[in-house]
Amino acid sequence: METVAVMDALAALAAASRRLRTRVPDDAFLRSWQTPSTVWVASCDAAGVDVLLDAFDACLSHCDAAARLIVFPPQAEAVAAAAARRGIGAHVQGVDDAPALRKAALLAADALVVCGGNGAVTLDALALGTPVTGTDGDGDARAGGDAVLLWPAHERAAELIAGTVERLRADASLRALLRARGNARLSRLAVTAGGSA
Repeated sequence: METVAVMDALAALAAASRRLRTRVPDDAFLRSWQTPSTVWVASCDAAGVDVLLDAFDACLSHCDAAARLIVFPPQAEAVAAAAARRGIGAHVQGVDDAPALRKAALLAADALVVCGGNGAVTLDALALGTPVTGTDGDGDARAGGDAVLLWPAHERAAELIAGTVERLRADASLRALLRARGNARLSRLAVTAGGSA
C-alpha cells in the first residue's frame, strides 16, 4: 500500500476520533478506519509482542470489540502475523515508520503503547500530546519520566495496560495532566540538551 494512502487512512481515523479535522477522499480502505472506536498505536520489540497482543486482546474482549491497533516497526509485521494467528488480525495494521505516518498515527491514537521497540516514538507522542503507557522494561519509554504510565513486565502487565488505555480514553483530566507533564518533560530535556551542546 502506498504511503500516501496509509497517511490518508490515518488522517481519516484521526478525524473520526475527533482529534484532527481532516477531509479525505471517499475510498473503501479509508472508510474501514473511520470509526469512533478505541485506537491504539504501538511500538514493541520481539519480547514485547505477546504482552502487546495480550493487552490488545483484553481490550477487544472487555472494553471495545471494534478497537484498532496500529503498529510501528521494528515488529509491525511480526505483530500483524501473530494477531492473524490469534484471530484478531482484522483489527491490526502494521505501518511504515515514516515521520509523517508516525505523526498521523499518534494524532489518531487514544494512546501509544510501548513494549520495547522504537523509543523515539515515545518522545514524539509526548510532543503531540498523545498519552503513553506500556511496560517499564524499555529505557527509552522511561525517558518520558512521570508523563508516561508504565507497568512492570509481569503476568498482569497486559491487563494493566488494557485498563490504562481505557481509563486514558475516558478520563480527560488524566490526559490533560499527562499532556502537561509531557510538555514539562520535553522542556527539561531540551534545556539539558541545550546545555550539553
